[in-house]
Amino acid sequence: MDRDDIVRHVISAVTQVQKTSGRSVGGIGPDTRPFKDIQDFDSLCGVEATVLLSEAVGRELPDSVFVPQVGNRLLSVREIADGVVECMKAAPVVQ
Repeated sequence: MDRDDIVRHVISAVTQVQKTSGRSVGGIGPDTRPFKDIQDFDSLCGVEATVLLSEAVGRELPDSVFVPQVGNRLLSVREIADGVVECMKAAPVVQ
């Protein structure tokens, strides 16, 4: 699974959380910053999307890959995918 696959999984997870919550989805792309650009996307949505993303990639991920490990910058989908790629290098496979 490469970075582009992970980007697609991040977009899919965010879309699924929004749809399940009855919220609008809009256009989500690699430069979208979920916490800034997606209406009503909050920290709980980030956790829910992380769970979906973990299932999609088959790896355990931190509580929310949508939050930066350092600082408080709002991450883009591309940056979230980069973080997932790094996590996957050390994360155990989900059985």
